[in-house]
Parts: sequence; C-alpha cells; structure tokens
Amino acid sequence: MGKVKLRLLATLATAIGRKELETEASSLKEVLDALTAQYGDKFKTKVFDTDGNPKRQIKIYVNGKDMRFLNELETPLNDGDEVLILPAVTGG
Repeated sequence: MGKVKLRLLATLATAIGRKELETEASSLKEVLDALTAQYGDKFKTKVFDTDGNPKRQIKIYVNGKDMRFLNELETPLNDGDEVLILPAVTGG
C-alpha cells in the first residue's frame, strides 16, 4: 500500500472543499471507497451511479492514463502515484 496523491477538479473539489489530498491505497477502488467514507453523499452522488459504478461523465486517470485502459477500479496503485478525478465539462 502506497501513499497516493489525489487531485479533484471542478464540482468535485467544490463538493468536498479540497482540490488535492493524499491517502494510502493499493488500488483505485480503495481510493474511491476512502473518499466515499470520508465525504459521504457529497462525493458519492457526484461520482457513482445507482449501481455503484463511476458515472460515464466522470473521468478517472492514474498517472495520466484513463482507468478504462488500465484495470478500471482494480488498477493497482504504488507509492507516489497520482489519481485525477475529473467531471466532464459540458456547455455551449
């Protein structure tokens, strides 16, 4: 289990009141579980759908790589990794 840097942007940062934080985790799922446990519905309803999966409009990157092209939520994390959680921005 390593120390992981988290960056949250836009409405997610506003919801929890922080843009960056650190946690210890060995997988992406552990990171999201820790954020859900710490910030509750403020975080959970913005990130997860009713089935408990990340919403389609939420993009999650590990060291700059989209989790969908890694092992999704089972992506292993190491000390010093960076996780970016980014809600899609829409508008016109």
